[in-house]
Amino acid sequence: MKLRRPNPFYFAISKDELHRRINNLPRWARAYIHELHSTVPSAGDVQTMADLRDQVRGLSRLVVELQGELKRKSGRAKKSSR
Repeated sequence: MKLRRPNPFYFAISKDELHRRINNLPRWARAYIHELHSTVPSAGDVQTMADLRDQVRGLSRLVVELQGELKRKSGRAKKSSR
């Protein structure tokens, strides 16, 4: 029989119990947890930022490609007008 490893990110306690445990910590630990909670972005925010970064890279490549195409076309127009 294969044993399954428990998910380390799964909390088997309620939010109220978690809050009670955090409130029982020393002040410095509570302050650290509060700072982490308020400054570290959520997983959804991180995913959104990664998606936006990829979109910016793709759009930057497209701009470079379109600028090159525009230069080629304007060079052809100048040659044909001579």
